[in-house]
Amino acid sequence: MSVQVIISQADGIGTGDTWIGMEILSGNLMTGLVTTPLGRFIPQPLESQSVIIDNQWHHVGFVWDGSYRSLFVDGTEVARDAEVLSPLKYSNGGLYIVHRPVGHKQDVANQEDQSNQSQHDDFSNR
Repeated sequence: MSVQVIISQADGIGTGDTWIGMEILSGNLMTGLVTTPLGRFIPQPLESQSVIIDNQWHHVGFVWDGSYRSLFVDGTEVARDAEVLSPLKYSNGGLYIVHRPVGHKQDVANQEDQSNQSQHDDFSNR
């Protein structure tokens, strides 16, 4: 499954999880927050049938109530787990909103700004 991330959170090793995203081929809203794998059980993302790439603005949401994951589009629940889940995997890193694909021109500009700032900081500390 190829996903365009909307909101994600890094974990201790830097990979993280997708809180809210969009499955690229279908345009469907999804979440990659899953439970911890247990034995042969491999947790699956929750994907809605609600397409969010129709050239309209949408209010999207994710809710975890301790038992079920739910996805919302424009205030309407569009997907919910069929069974009670065990607790979701823990993430303790930074929260990222509207993550662009790596190599996006804004990412390159931000890297250049950070590099210039680092060089400035190094020079000013002499």
